[in-house]
Parts: sequence; structure tokens; C-alpha cells
Amino acid sequence: MRLIDRHSIHREFAASALAALDARLGRCPRCMRQSLLAASAGLVLALALTVLAHAPLLLAIGWIAAFALAALWVAHVVVFSARAAIAGRDGADRKGADRWQRRKFLGAFAKTLLLVAAATVFPVSFRAASADECSCPQVALPNGVFNTARQECACCAANQVGCTSAKKTWCCDKGHDCQGDDGCS
Repeated sequence: MRLIDRHSIHREFAASALAALDARLGRCPRCMRQSLLAASAGLVLALALTVLAHAPLLLAIGWIAAFALAALWVAHVVVFSARAAIAGRDGADRKGADRWQRRKFLGAFAKTLLLVAAATVFPVSFRAASADECSCPQVALPNGVFNTARQECACCAANQVGCTSAKKTWCCDKGHDCQGDDGCS
């Protein structure tokens, strides 16, 4: 008879789930905007169900789904902001005991949180205008992407999309997702 160590199975599952979350959550601006659209649609659907449906179970399911979708968008924004604030702290001068204070870290986190939330809420044309006219004058590189964490603009080819993280801005071929801090899937 073979015994199965359930604790190791749980640890392996938790480690793989955390790795998958780390690879995807808060790294792709397109996914962040899509999660905001899904949260908005979920809220509209839940409100419609509240007005039109009379079944309490259906109402509960609708509102749970709306809150879950909203939580997904908030998680994207918070994780991206935390990564940006940590990247800023890592880039700071760390000689001796001169480390970032809690207030400075929270200030950088809050500023990035507001910028990223605004970047996902506003239309693309408004975001580009607010990012100092992030436009690409080169014909071969027409797609501009603005990285709010790094405050930089990058130009990508017509068959590419821009990817951003707290550490880098790069381009991936269309049809591929942005992965990690500099990869495409």
C-alpha cells in the first residue's frame, strides 16, 4: 500500500498557483483594461438582475460575479503598483542603512496606483495625450506604448503590441501575451 503525502501536494499546488499569478497578474496593460471592462459589464449585469429578476439565488450569483470581477481588476492595479514601488526602492541608493522609509514607499505606491487606475479607466486616446503625446513618428514603428511605472514611451512595429512592467517596456508580436518582466508567450 502506497501512502500519499497530501501536504507536499498542497505545497506544490500552492507554489504553482503563486507562480502562475506572479507571471500574469498586473503585468499586461491589455489584460488590466479587459479586467476593468469585465468588472464594468459584471456590475451592469448585476444591476439589471436586481431590477428585472426576482429570484434571490440569481441575484446573489450576479452580485458575487460582479464583485469577483471588480476584485480581479483591483488586484491587477494593486500588484502592478506594488511592483513599480518595489522597483523604485530597489533602484534607490542602498548604501548603509539608507533604505526607503515606509512613508516614501507608500507615497510611491499610492501615486503609481492612481496613475495605473486612471490609465486603465480612460480611453486609449486620452491616455496617450496625458502621457506627453506618446506618439511614434517612425513609419516602421507606429504603435506607441506608455509605461506609467517608468514614465517612458516605446515604439513597436505594426505587427506588435507594447508590453510594460515596473522594470521594462518591450514589444511582443500580436497574438502573444506579455509574460513576466520581458517575455512574450
